[in-house]
Amino acid sequence: MSQRPDRLGSGRVVVRERITTRPPSALNLYDLPMLATPDALVKGFFGRWAVTFDEMCRSFESTLSHDCVWDQRPLARTVGPGEAVRFLERSRTFMALDTIEVELLSLAVNQNVVHTARIDHLRRADGSVLAAAAVAGVLKVEGDQVIEWREYFDPTNLAFQAVGSGVRSVARAARDRVLSLRN
Repeated sequence: MSQRPDRLGSGRVVVRERITTRPPSALNLYDLPMLATPDALVKGFFGRWAVTFDEMCRSFESTLSHDCVWDQRPLARTVGPGEAVRFLERSRTFMALDTIEVELLSLAVNQNVVHTARIDHLRRADGSVLAAAAVAGVLKVEGDQVIEWREYFDPTNLAFQAVGSGVRSVARAARDRVLSLRN
């Protein structure tokens, strides 16, 4: 966890937990249902998103139940891991999404329901940030799977960031191309 003054300059200290991923050789305790608590399952799920696009998709396939509703209205509502992965694949095609680094601001658990406040840093394959979105989520866990997941965020802000980021990326690529032609 890191501590830093908040952005409003009030002098308060904001505690942020950056989820880190384990190396591929490490034992994935979050895949063992008898050991996973709801908060550990959710942290492990989010942590796998930052590894690779394929690992992110695998995390959805192994963590979401076959009938899990992932509701991100007004964007998408998917049922089951298959539809969720297809949503991720469309995001990769249309937005160049590769990984998501989750900055977990807070997490609360009430029995099998996990409430999260986080910032999702959507990244391209080159590691550049496509957009950063503040997200509130509620995940209902049963055993070793998420059976219901609702997320709340501002899709307008996300769209503006993604468009702006894409324009900057195209401009950098054009500049680099011009500079390489000069040499």
